[in-house]
Amino acid sequence: MNSAKIIKDLAAYNTWANLQIIVWLQNSSPEILTQKIPSSFSTLKSTFLHIWNAERFWLSFIEKTEFEPFRKDFEDNYIAFFEGIKKQSNDFEFFVNSLTSEQLEENYTIDTPWLKGTKPCYIFIQHAINHSTYHRGQLITLGRIAGIENPPNTDFSKFIINVL
Repeated sequence: MNSAKIIKDLAAYNTWANLQIIVWLQNSSPEILTQKIPSSFSTLKSTFLHIWNAERFWLSFIEKTEFEPFRKDFEDNYIAFFEGIKKQSNDFEFFVNSLTSEQLEENYTIDTPWLKGTKPCYIFIQHAINHSTYHRGQLITLGRIAGIENPPNTDFSKFIINVL
C-alpha cells in the first residue's frame, strides 16, 4: 500500500466519522447542543464548530487558497449547521482524493502564530484529520455528560473493518 492510499483512506474516514457524530447529534435539542460544560470548548456546538473551522482552514491551506472566515447565517439553523459540516468533510475528502502522490509529497511552508515550518502536504492532511479525531472524542464525552445516549464508535478500526 502506498502513502497516497493511506492518506486518502484517512480522508474518507474523517468524512465517515463526522457523519457518525452528526447522525448522533442531529436530533438533540438546541439547549443540549449549547449546554455549557467545562472543556476545551464549552458546548457541543462550539466543539463541532471548531472541527468544522479547522478543517476549513487546513483545506484552504492545502488548496493554496485564502481562508475565508465564517458567515454567521447558520448560527441558529442546526440543519444548515450539520449540512455545512457534511459539505466541508466531503470537500476536504474530494480535494485530498484529487491529489497525486507527487502533490502529496510537495513541501508546504506554514507561518502562523501557532505553527511555523515546512513539511510535505500529506503531513498537514494527517494533522487535520488527527485534530478532528481528537475533538470528536471530546464531542462523545460532552454528549455523554449532557445526557445523550448511544454515542457512535468512530474509531478508525471500525471504519477500516466495516466500511473500507
